Amino acid sequence: MTASDWDHVIQSLGPAEQAGRLPPNLGLLFAVAMKEKERPNTPQHDITDLAIRCCAGVFGVDPSSPIALVLAKRLLRKNPVAWQKKPAPPPSISILIISIGVAVGALIGWLVSFGYIQFHFH
Repeated sequence: MTASDWDHVIQSLGPAEQAGRLPPNLGLLFAVAMKEKERPNTPQHDITDLAIRCCAGVFGVDPSSPIALVLAKRLLRKNPVAWQKKPAPPPSISILIISIGVAVGALIGWLVSFGYIQFHFH
């Protein structure tokens, strides 16, 4: 099994018809696996409802709670494909950004502390 073998997770947890009988933590895992596979024969609202009920069970809140709704929808949300494909900036640009950030932070720290902390070397 690989890190993204959602088919294996779905097969291990049983058929979709019995997903509601799973403990909340496994039901939530099943819902995430189903969402990742995006099977056309499973209505998305069923997956979302299962995730909401399981989140409510995991966190001990009512299924109609906004907490269960927000957490379940966040777990099922996918990042846009464009974000996954965008390459990181070259190392020279990363070093430049970090250097500028450190310099600006040091300057602000120096300006804020100017006049308050004076070091005398003898």
